[in-house]
Amino acid sequence: MADHWKIKCFDNVIPIPLPPYSQELNLVEQLWKHLKQGYLSNMAFKNYDDIVDKSCEAWSNILNETNFVSKSCAKKWIKLV
Repeated sequence: MADHWKIKCFDNVIPIPLPPYSQELNLVEQLWKHLKQGYLSNMAFKNYDDIVDKSCEAWSNILNETNFVSKSCAKKWIKLV
């Protein structure tokens, strides 16, 4: 029964297992770090609605950063083929 869960790879593809926690490889972690450091750090919130409002404002600012994804994905240790 477990055979249908096996991953079938091409002969020229070698899967490399990642450590269970690899923050530098996870774009969502990079996004969260950017939100916290750039927009939501050193803030005091009045109530839940204030948290939601400031988070939405921070998210809007992220969306206006056109090169955020390319900046966060470009790492010195990635080799371009």
